[in-house]
Amino acid sequence: MLLPLAITFVVILGLLIIPGKTVAPLVFTSKGTQKRLFALINLKPKQTFIDLGCGRGNLLVTAAKHYGAKAIGYEISPLAYLWSKTNALFSGRHQNIRVYLADFNHASFPTAAVVYFFLLPKGIAKLAPKLKILPAGTRIVSNTWPIAGWTPMQVESSNPSAPLYLYQL
Repeated sequence: MLLPLAITFVVILGLLIIPGKTVAPLVFTSKGTQKRLFALINLKPKQTFIDLGCGRGNLLVTAAKHYGAKAIGYEISPLAYLWSKTNALFSGRHQNIRVYLADFNHASFPTAAVVYFFLLPKGIAKLAPKLKILPAGTRIVSNTWPIAGWTPMQVESSNPSAPLYLYQL
């Protein structure tokens, strides 16, 4: 009885965590953080919102459905990717949402108006050089940890355990 349950757990865990590739734990963004994020970024219709490590895709759906944005997500976990794709499909705005099963470190996003991520400091350090080459005016939001060596234009800290650091290039 316990062996099938243990095997199932290991398989699911393997689909969520890609050894050597994962730069953040799978943490779902709360409704409160979603509200704080979208109030902070001032997303406009037709702008491109990119979520690096989009998990279930809830932020993508919110960006497309409530703000009229083009939403793009990158997810490395196959299970989270499928969840995100399904969420997008049933959102009623799936034509404005793209989800890629890919390592965002190998992607480019030159049309981004907003890039959002929840990464550990090691992942942020790896990503920072790529962010520096985005077009002027691009807004970047880091959830919980700042980008080392960068000065945020605003820090939304109404939840002290999960501040949002807003940068603008």
